[in-house]
Amino acid sequence: MGIIDEGETKFTGHDGQQATLVPGDVIVIPRDHLHACNPKNGYWRYQMIHADQSWISRLAPIPAQDLFWGIRIFRVPELYELMNDFNQQLFAGMERRSVEQSLGSMLSVVQGLAPVFEALPPGIGPGDARLLPVLQRLGNDAVAPQLGELALLAGLSKYQLIRLMHSSTGFTPIAWRHNQLVNRSRELLRSGASIAQTAAELGFSDQSHFHRVFRSHVAAAPGKYRAPLQYRSRP
Repeated sequence: MGIIDEGETKFTGHDGQQATLVPGDVIVIPRDHLHACNPKNGYWRYQMIHADQSWISRLAPIPAQDLFWGIRIFRVPELYELMNDFNQQLFAGMERRSVEQSLGSMLSVVQGLAPVFEALPPGIGPGDARLLPVLQRLGNDAVAPQLGELALLAGLSKYQLIRLMHSSTGFTPIAWRHNQLVNRSRELLRSGASIAQTAAELGFSDQSHFHRVFRSHVAAAPGKYRAPLQYRSRP
């Protein structure tokens, strides 16, 4: 969840859908939704919260499948102010209970708002059954399979496989695998595993490779993600 403070940027969804983000906009981006933001004139300032989606789902007053259906942009000044105030309090040391109550209240507001833009979610339809063995290999193999092997599994050429993967999931085969690994790494880091342990367990060649992949998908370093906010306790 993020808010735009200054500047404008062109937002692009996984299938090429585009919108312009302007100051005061609020954007909600579910996990696994590929997107890109390119600032106009090379400058913009924003605030972004990366939160565990299952945790957010428990706080939301609306079903998770509705909340995280797709990327949505809201252009409502009151919602921007709510999120801006929430961020200020969060980094001032808000207690966990207050964090959850405030997030729940904001999600209640979101429930009654109409977005100015919605990016369709990536997904695999019935016609893309050829990808199922490909995704199984990408998700389960300890070592990344070769593109040629995956193409044979799907009965496609390498180029056809890349196009089908991108149109169905928003990712190329290797990017889809990396995204799955990053999601697993979040769980490991939250559980207390070190960056070195996480990189090794997920099969990355070294920590620097893991760091690059993680940062490209999460827009934050693994070390920062591993260090959760320490909530203050009242005496």
